[in-house]
Amino acid sequence: SSASLVSNHILKAREHFTVALQLSPKKQQIMTALANNYLFTEDPKALELLRLVIDLEPSNIEAHGNYSILAVLMGRNDIVQSEIKEMNQIYLEKTKQGEDYFGRYLSKLDRIAQIYIRVGQSQNAILIYREILRLAPTAERYKAALEELLGV
Repeated sequence: SSASLVSNHILKAREHFTVALQLSPKKQQIMTALANNYLFTEDPKALELLRLVIDLEPSNIEAHGNYSILAVLMGRNDIVQSEIKEMNQIYLEKTKQGEDYFGRYLSKLDRIAQIYIRVGQSQNAILIYREILRLAPTAERYKAALEELLGV
């Protein structure tokens, strides 16, 4: 059947990613690709792998955002809340160092909100859009997204 063919491809890809990770154990792209593969089968190992990516580079806001997105998909809102706080700290720290992380931070929050919408958790998306608008009150795109969720 078509489902078993897809399943076989996922497992074959997993084998290749696993070998690649053994050859390059600190390669974040391989960890992320393998985590995405585990996500297809809803395996909690996906979260473990993305946690390793964060442990390798704790100030990587992209890694925290990806970890949050995966946590939403796996029903782990506790992780999402913790990671949003962590991303906020990174954003504030990078800003103090003179780096412009504002756009990246807002973009990751927006992506998390979109995933919340996709999994039917609009209330969590509303909270995130309200936070984005607290930080960027004139951001029309996010204002429109919030208004759509609120039915305004």
